[in-house]
Amino acid sequence: MPKAAAPARWACFAPALCIVSKAGQGLSMRLLGLSDSNANAERRAIVLHARDYMEEDFVRRHGVAGRGYSCPVLADADRDLAITTLRGAALIFVVDSRLTSHDYLNRRQ
Repeated sequence: MPKAAAPARWACFAPALCIVSKAGQGLSMRLLGLSDSNANAERRAIVLHARDYMEEDFVRRHGVAGRGYSCPVLADADRDLAITTLRGAALIFVVDSRLTSHDYLNRRQ
């Protein structure tokens, strides 16, 4: 049985279509994967969206923000500002928050 590929430590996206999610996430921005590790982002419906586990009261209650599985997730107000700012042309660089070393900017692929 082949081993599963190691999860990506970072990914680059370009903004695509802005939608109102039917999954209950409200305003969302579909993302196009620009790196080998996330080239299937559009097919997987990866979106930038908001969730309650990123809100300040959740973090205060639990001591840590929640964690999404694949999508970049923000608090409601941050999501709205991010989508407004990124709409059109932008490069979105997402880093796995579990990294202990932040030398990814010095690496060349």
